[in-house]
Amino acid sequence: MIAKRYGLMTVGAFLMAFSVVVYFNPLELVTVGVTGLAILLEHLFHIPLWLVNAAVNIPLFIIGYKVLGKLIFYRTVYATVCLSVFLGLIRPLPLLTGDVLVDGLCGGVIMGGGLGLIFLQNASSGGYDSTDHQSAYSACIRSKADGNRGWHHYSVRNRRVWASQWNLCTDCPVCHDKGL
Repeated sequence: MIAKRYGLMTVGAFLMAFSVVVYFNPLELVTVGVTGLAILLEHLFHIPLWLVNAAVNIPLFIIGYKVLGKLIFYRTVYATVCLSVFLGLIRPLPLLTGDVLVDGLCGGVIMGGGLGLIFLQNASSGGYDSTDHQSAYSACIRSKADGNRGWHHYSVRNRRVWASQWNLCTDCPVCHDKGL
């Protein structure tokens, strides 16, 4: 189980780095957060992506250690280290089409897949998510409106959810692992 969890985080970090190096950086598309800052600084001052990603996340980890708890903190450090390493190892490839919209969408889909793999392992890729335990979690809630037929994952800013409309789930594997 641990090997699977860390394997999925590694794959997620690789996908994120691939999307940044192959799509976003060559297109000069700036993403949100530390990765976007890394793209910006790389273009302005030629500072390597991996170096900015690692350096900016260090002070955030200090804050995040107190907020996230040990387990999620260590997973987040692992995912961020993997992302930084992959940002240094992956080399740019020719763009898929040369069309900014199509290539940007491809990069976004790949980035989203990588982030999803990391978030599903109760970790984050660093940045703001490593300092805010609510954004690092995805609350899994079941809607009474749909007859409790399916799980709906939402990021919530606080744990107060309208009891008349939502039930926090207790048996969803995502939430159960988070202790929600």
